[in-house]
Amino acid sequence: IRSGRMDHLGSVHACAFTPDEKRMILAGDRGNFEIYDLEKTGKVKQAGLFGMHDGKVTALSISADSVYALSGGEDK
Repeated sequence: IRSGRMDHLGSVHACAFTPDEKRMILAGDRGNFEIYDLEKTGKVKQAGLFGMHDGKVTALSISADSVYALSGGEDK
C-alpha cells in the first residue's frame, strides 16, 4: 500500500532496532532517516526526521546502550 507518508525517505535501504527495543530507525535513498518510538501496544509513533546524507543511506548501527546511531552512505 502506498500512502505517501514516507516519500521523503525514498526507497528504504536500512532498518535498525535499538537493543532496548524501544525505537526503530529507517533510512532511505534520499539521505534521510526517521526514528520511531515503538509502544508495547504495537503502536508506532514518529519521533524524529533527520537529513544527514547527500545520497543513499546504506548502513545503520546503534550503540549497545540505545543512545547513539551511526549511519553510512554513498556520500561517504
